[in-house]
Amino acid sequence: MTKFNPNQIDVLRAECAKIDRIDPMSPTYRRMIALLNGMDQPMLKQIRDAKIKFLSRLAMNRVAA
Repeated sequence: MTKFNPNQIDVLRAECAKIDRIDPMSPTYRRMIALLNGMDQPMLKQIRDAKIKFLSRLAMNRVAA
């Protein structure tokens, strides 16, 4: 996979900022987890460091130490 460009990061940050809570049992949450699980380490680090609500913490859990 390729890295996200700055515009894509800004869009993710803006859209996730609109979310108040996530139901871990929802299909949307499962799709988000599947997306993160399919990312390589550079992409996960990029999401982790981007301070995107919800996504950055989930990405942090997947980054290899």
